[in-house]
Amino acid sequence: MTFKNLNNMKSKKTALRLFIVFLILYIFSRGKLFAQTINRDSLRRVAFSLDSIREDSIANALKIRDIGKLDGRKRRLNPAENIRFKADEKNKNSDLFRPQKSFVSDTTLLLDSVYVKAFRQAAYERALDDNDKIEKCSWFAFGFGPSTGPSNDSSDVFLNGNLELYGKSLVTADIRINPAIFGTDVENYSILLGKITKQKFSFFTASAGISFVSSHTTYLFSSRNNSNEAGIGIPILLQGYVVAAQAVGLGINVYANINTIGSSAGISFCLAFGRLSTHERN
Repeated sequence: MTFKNLNNMKSKKTALRLFIVFLILYIFSRGKLFAQTINRDSLRRVAFSLDSIREDSIANALKIRDIGKLDGRKRRLNPAENIRFKADEKNKNSDLFRPQKSFVSDTTLLLDSVYVKAFRQAAYERALDDNDKIEKCSWFAFGFGPSTGPSNDSSDVFLNGNLELYGKSLVTADIRINPAIFGTDVENYSILLGKITKQKFSFFTASAGISFVSSHTTYLFSSRNNSNEAGIGIPILLQGYVVAAQAVGLGINVYANINTIGSSAGISFCLAFGRLSTHERN
């Protein structure tokens, strides 16, 4: 073998080696890109699966919560339990509101924290609502007292009816007369809305509304003709009562009326009778 042939063989081997190295590098780079593509697609599929699982989990939790609310509203306290509840009214975690099999639509949910929490909250709210209904006041009151206004007589007599609504709201119908044998007598017919606040053995109200006001003036020793006027007023009424018994209360009534005929104000001593419930009396 000549020297020339030997050099040719070495050149061919070198070229073959370089070709193999480039081929390996090419295959490696293509494989890496392919792996990256597969990795991205895999991540997308995993993320989509996690989102689907999360959405299903949220929907299932909401469904369980709704079931807990419905079951909890069925829980009604008996008289003995209600006494315990009123002694610790702010305790939402009381055993009184623990889910019981007799009120549960599916006993397997007793181990579900979402269901238990929803049941307790609904049962607690039901207890509050039931006691709110029990403790509502409704009463009539009448009385008399000094007043100022267009009438010659400086005293009022009144009669009103009061009804407590949901959320300690109050509606009052009030008739107030300032009579006068000679001169001007004034009558107020009012509808008022307000709030009631209860204490241990008393309660207080504050109301405002709208009234129809009429006056009649009599001129007994004059040639002038008798006159009548009517107008609209804005009444304001404050009431306070001490409850002597379940159905009887003594109180003070402060009243003012701003109207187009002649504004008036007064204070009356009054007697109330009806359902006079305070926080300590049911």
